[in-house]
Amino acid sequence: MGAVYYSQLCDIYSGKIKNWKDVGGKDQRIRVIRREDGDSSLAVLLKTLPGFKDITLTKKSKTTLSDPITVEIAGKTAGAIAFGTYPNVIVNNNVHHLALGKLKATDADYPCVGSLALIFKEKNKKGNLGKFIDFVSTKLAKEAITKAGAIPIAK
Repeated sequence: MGAVYYSQLCDIYSGKIKNWKDVGGKDQRIRVIRREDGDSSLAVLLKTLPGFKDITLTKKSKTTLSDPITVEIAGKTAGAIAFGTYPNVIVNNNVHHLALGKLKATDADYPCVGSLALIFKEKNKKGNLGKFIDFVSTKLAKEAITKAGAIPIAK
């Protein structure tokens, strides 16, 4: 299994699709793992994945309370599907990420992304804060951020 489409993902998380063979995978029960209501990863899916906000998540799912726990359980559970932040996924060799259609999580136009911003008052951009703000715009910082599985900020 390398990819699923938006509608298939919605059908999996709503419980309509229960077996990987129904989406081109092997004959194996799908074990849905999800995050708790209010979680930022769930909020990103609700906001960005077409159709996801319109479904009711299956009651036959395991709810987890953090990305590392989600990834760990997914890695130990046959047939599992879960979602979380990309950096937490790439450090676990027991899981792999599914593409959404033809889009991989590392593609610039991948739809399910959350943003973090550095917010500060210009008058406070001094000392260590100023040094850090200046650093995150450097080539070295962008390389480190990319290596960690995230997308560097644009100024």
